[in-house]
Amino acid sequence: MSTDDPRPDEMSMEAILRAASKVLGVELSDPADLGGSLRSTVLRCRTAEGGSVIVKAYGTEPDALRGFTAEAAGLSLRLAGPELLGVDDSVPLLVMTDLGNAPTLADVLLGHDPKAAMDGLLAWARGLGRLAAESVHRRADLARLWTTYGGDTPSREEASVARPEHGRPAHTAPRSRNRGATGTGRGSGPDRDDR
Repeated sequence: MSTDDPRPDEMSMEAILRAASKVLGVELSDPADLGGSLRSTVLRCRTAEGGSVIVKAYGTEPDALRGFTAEAAGLSLRLAGPELLGVDDSVPLLVMTDLGNAPTLADVLLGHDPKAAMDGLLAWARGLGRLAAESVHRRADLARLWTTYGGDTPSREEASVARPEHGRPAHTAPRSRNRGATGTGRGSGPDRDDR
């Protein structure tokens, strides 16, 4: 990314759409804002073929970069979640398959159907159990992927090791931007919606 390009936390929907289109090598259109968070923008975009993808662009502050790195590395493990279609670590931005509009766990827990709430909570717990069991032997893979996507971005554990008296991490190093060309990750796995 040149110094004239806008930073991700200053990017418009159109700039995010252009960056995501470049990552995929196909034109994307009709971005719909799905809400995101203070550290990311999440869009549902149409492909030229008529399908849709989810684009998640992150800010450049340390928490946002940790979120980008964790999600890119985690989805690249292909244990759970949407298929990772592309990654641009210079923006930082992820493009993934669209899992649709299924209700979230919060939706069913806050809804008026106790059985749906119980079923949703149990499905969530089973999914976390499967993920924990399948990922326990993949820690080295995750560390390698963290380095691939995050360079010197410290994990939450690393950032919290040395804390000054006020409870904030003493060191939150900025992420290196000198890792070479844009990478593209590919993966697939069971459905997960953590937009």
